[in-house]
Amino acid sequence: MFNIVRVQEEGERNRILFSNGDEYVLASYSKVFNPEVLLFKSNVDGEIKDWIEIFGEKHEHSTEPRKAIFSTVGTYNRVLEDNSYNGAWA
Repeated sequence: MFNIVRVQEEGERNRILFSNGDEYVLASYSKVFNPEVLLFKSNVDGEIKDWIEIFGEKHEHSTEPRKAIFSTVGTYNRVLEDNSYNGAWA
C-alpha cells in the first residue's frame, strides 16, 4: 500500500510523493486538458525515473488537487490489493 511521504507543491504544480516501503510513486495533478492525476515511478527525492504513466484517473468534476490525488492513489492501492492491475489503465 502506498502512503504519503511528502507534498511537493511548487506554484501551480500539485505533486505528492508516496511509498510502499520499497518503491516510490509521484502523483501529479494537472488540468491542462481535463483535470487528471497521473502516477509515475520515482526515486526517494521525488524525481521521476520513467515518464511513462503507471496509472491515472480523470477528475472531471474535481478541482481540488489534493482530493483528486488521494482519490487516485486510493484507487491504485485497491487495484494492486485486488491483483487486478495489468499494467495498463484507461
